[in-house]
Amino acid sequence: MTVIEETKTPHAARSGDANGRIWGARAADWADIQQPQCAPAYHAVFDKAVIGAETRLLDAGCGAGLALQIAAELGASVAGVDASPALLEVAAKRLRGCRLNHRDL
Repeated sequence: MTVIEETKTPHAARSGDANGRIWGARAADWADIQQPQCAPAYHAVFDKAVIGAETRLLDAGCGAGLALQIAAELGASVAGVDASPALLEVAAKRLRGCRLNHRDL
């Protein structure tokens, strides 16, 4: 089961509210654009970093979860944090059982 949690921060300190709305306005479109552009770079970095079953990866600013998805496919235990609830919903569809947190970064 995917878990999405939200932590409250005083309103004056939350730039993530605005950023979350902006990035989340077209969350599915962003995910579709990001995948073909970023996937090769993530694969190259994860190959060099030897991401695998012994890896625990936290992605701060995980967005739609592409990096988490690739790392999980390589066997890593993954978790993500993002300011956009809409992007976290896309990530939750990609990553069944991944811990995802809605927080201001």
